[in-house]
Amino acid sequence: VGQVIMDMIVNPPNRDENSLEVVERHEKEVFDLLNSLKVRANIVTEYLNRMSNVESNEIEGAMYAFPRIHLSKSAEEEAQRRNIKPDALYCFEALEKTGVVTVPGSGFGQIEGTHHFRITNLILPESQLRAVSYTHLTLPTIYSVQISVVA
Repeated sequence: VGQVIMDMIVNPPNRDENSLEVVERHEKEVFDLLNSLKVRANIVTEYLNRMSNVESNEIEGAMYAFPRIHLSKSAEEEAQRRNIKPDALYCFEALEKTGVVTVPGSGFGQIEGTHHFRITNLILPESQLRAVSYTHLTLPTIYSVQISVVA
């Protein structure tokens, strides 16, 4: 099965060997898939940028966002007490509270003193993004950070 799928990726249906219906159906599926990925990327970027203390560049051609998060001194101190990176603390809290997996940016060689996490843009429905926002909102309660609500 894997070889057949790989062959279809490398050698998609063409008009010389396939009917017009097969070629058009294939082209529509590819278009729909790529369009879906772009829509999801836009939703994730928009959602992240509506969160206070989070900055995300537009997702272009990737399946991940890599937003910067601004954490409080108390969150950094708690992470140090636990002997983990502050962004790892953020990611662990997100996983524990929501089940949404994010990856600490410190594992990617981020600039010292900055905090990031990686999150896929394949997240749908939006309820999962709301769960990430919920985690973002509960961290202030725990670590004394002022963060506004995401609508």
